[in-house]
Amino acid sequence: MILGIGTDIVSVARITRVLQKKYAHRFIDRVFTPAEQEYCEKQVGGRYERYAARWAIKEALYKALPESCQSGATWRSVECVRSTGKGGVHICSQELSAQLSEYGDLQVHHSISHDGGVAVAFVILEVSP
Repeated sequence: MILGIGTDIVSVARITRVLQKKYAHRFIDRVFTPAEQEYCEKQVGGRYERYAARWAIKEALYKALPESCQSGATWRSVECVRSTGKGGVHICSQELSAQLSEYGDLQVHHSISHDGGVAVAFVILEVSP
């Protein structure tokens, strides 16, 4: 059963401006998990696009959450990392995981992309009893 659907689009230039400010590290630490930061920083080129894509996936997942679960979500409740060619969106918050488990076994389907100065993300939350 589909629990929720969310999408988001963000200007890479907007994220770039934030990341070029003097206190960008505060924003990065508040919004992105250590694993996300490592992924975005280790690659040569495309740093801003990767951060923008992860911002978009967090926004899209928040929009897909049932209203009763949104208050338990923070920026770092959700992690989007890519390893061995596969990407994954993980719910890191125990509180949010517990709230979502009340609906059944959760699967997070997602797609993210960045091109032409924008990053876009799409999330489907599916539960099975």
